[in-house]
Amino acid sequence: MNYSNARTMAASIGFCGLVLTLALPAPRLALAQEGSAIATADAQTPGIRAEVRELKRSSSGILTLKFAIVNDMDQKYGADKCDFRETGNEECGPISGVYLVDTANKKKYPVVRDAEGKCVCAEIQGIPPKSSLNLWVKFPAPPEDVKPVTVVIPNFMAMDDVPISQ
Repeated sequence: MNYSNARTMAASIGFCGLVLTLALPAPRLALAQEGSAIATADAQTPGIRAEVRELKRSSSGILTLKFAIVNDMDQKYGADKCDFRETGNEECGPISGVYLVDTANKKKYPVVRDAEGKCVCAEIQGIPPKSSLNLWVKFPAPPEDVKPVTVVIPNFMAMDDVPISQ
């Protein structure tokens, strides 16, 4: 297979001495999940937005945030991977700078970290034009009576009143 341009790919198939070339849609990088977002926020970069797909509480006392960064631009979104980390001494890539705020109790919830201190989260990468990238982050769950929280993703507007599902 060879790529004819960024949006389509061509597949050549040989059959009985004939070559048939088909134009197929190019694969998109980590397509966002189907369905509507429960919260959205614009980035500092025009044409880029974050869409929260799910914020779910598990029985183990962990919240999982699933979201997509959507690139509606005609060029690659190549945000500095270090923009999404929590501290300057961490490696770049993990999105450890994402956090939740329980505004009712005035408490911040940073990402869960493993035994080695690494973020239990996805890693950011460049996003091709007109594509999206699915990401996820794990947090300690707030008390059961806390239903909405604020989701903060570095370089995006904060998303208030994001509901927590069971």
